[in-house]
Amino acid sequence: MPTYASDYGFLGSERDGERDTITIYVVKEVQTKCIFSTVVPKKGTQTSVSALFLLESIEFMGHSNTPISIKTDQEPAIIAVNKLVIDRRTAQTIYEESPVGSSQSNGSVENAVGKVKGLVRTLHNSLEMNYKRKIPMKHAIVSWLVIHAGFALTRFEVGHDGMTAYYRHKRKQFLIPTVEIGECVHYMIPKRTIGPGKNSFDCKWADGVYLGVRAISNEAWIGTPEGVIKVRTIRRKPIESRFNIDELLSLIHISEPTRP
Repeated sequence: MPTYASDYGFLGSERDGERDTITIYVVKEVQTKCIFSTVVPKKGTQTSVSALFLLESIEFMGHSNTPISIKTDQEPAIIAVNKLVIDRRTAQTIYEESPVGSSQSNGSVENAVGKVKGLVRTLHNSLEMNYKRKIPMKHAIVSWLVIHAGFALTRFEVGHDGMTAYYRHKRKQFLIPTVEIGECVHYMIPKRTIGPGKNSFDCKWADGVYLGVRAISNEAWIGTPEGVIKVRTIRRKPIESRFNIDELLSLIHISEPTRP
């Protein structure tokens, strides 16, 4: 039976005397070790946001109509999320609580939270080095770093058995080419944007910022001045053009997606 566990974590920094903190929510399917991560407004106050993300993670794994088990510690915020998920599911959901003070019982998801936080720090540091500028934790692109961290850990981290979590789930390797998150790229404008027979004389390529992969379809998320779009085809720019701060600053509507 598939087993799910989830937990909250915090990432923060203090610069120029100001504390900058975000709350992350991490879901782990225990058998395959698939990880999903996102940013939530605030722990305990947006139960429905976390519950929706857990439900969508379960859906992505193909378990919407499958009996599952949910494991949790006795933290009130997580209990509230899990109970809301159970109420909204039609399939059987077995609920298990770990003993008070037993970190070992919930160690699997705590380990996942630690991995997500570590990778987000790495991605954030890399982004600042590439753009040669400080990027605050509450900048909208950081939400995409958190989402991408779970995506990358699932598809690229190799376990002791020599397999990735993605391979355990799909029984195949993830072979879609990716680039560094936050990189400026060329993307092919989707046909739904151009329209059939419309603007056929115009250039079919445009510039945007790569924000990761839409897991359910393997399309690329691209940030543009008008908002975030999903596209099928991207091309890298010359090395000297891959991190243009003006392009990054032009992204004013890059809220995170609503599903894995």
